[in-house]
Amino acid sequence: LCETMASAGKKKGGVKFAAPKDKKEEDPEAKLLKLLRFSPLRGRHGIQHHFKSYKELIYNLSSKQEKDDEASNTQRNVTLKLFIETFDGKIGKLLCEKTFEMIYEGLDIEDNNDNDDNDDNKQNNDNDKDKCISQFDIIKFIDGKNVIKHVRKITEKDADWVLQHLKDVQFADLDKDGDGKIVIQDFYDHFEPLGVGKERIALMFQMLDKNDDAKISIFEYESWRRKQTASDLQSILNQLKFD
Repeated sequence: LCETMASAGKKKGGVKFAAPKDKKEEDPEAKLLKLLRFSPLRGRHGIQHHFKSYKELIYNLSSKQEKDDEASNTQRNVTLKLFIETFDGKIGKLLCEKTFEMIYEGLDIEDNNDNDDNDDNKQNNDNDKDKCISQFDIIKFIDGKNVIKHVRKITEKDADWVLQHLKDVQFADLDKDGDGKIVIQDFYDHFEPLGVGKERIALMFQMLDKNDDAKISIFEYESWRRKQTASDLQSILNQLKFD
């Protein structure tokens, strides 16, 4: 009887189960925007890589500028509107706005708004459309040039990301010349490609260099790796003050 039922099942195709639906993959830009909110250090790193595919569009910006009497002075300046238009159809408006603001925040522009009253601040905010960044600023950003002001506050998720990487890196990976000591340049060479700025790398180095001899021994390194927590590292990396 069992064989008969099995045979009948085969003839009729047996019981059919609905194939599981593939989980819809999250849009890459949505992921970057979410990452930027919770882990801005990693978010910036991801955005830089995302924009690299369209680097040529930045080089072509000069040909789109109006040729007037001030062309020689303005042809390298990019407004938010032009920035969005440049990547139209390639990168979404919201990600463009966040990226433009990040690059602008990293510029060394004198900020005189701290002592202004509320009305003045409102007027300045209304003039955001006049903000400009240069082609060179954009190219540096895409190429991975990290300015400390891009990310003014490190989150615990950022700190945990850096910490986990540090804990995965062996002493010998950092001690390039094999002399048994790690110097600050070893830290720069290793962590700058990850998107960590020099100022914060220096803070991490100082944190490990317990005897302030400008070198980290294997004892200092291993001792630190056993004890460090993400919240401790977050506090260290947020010691930087901005004007």
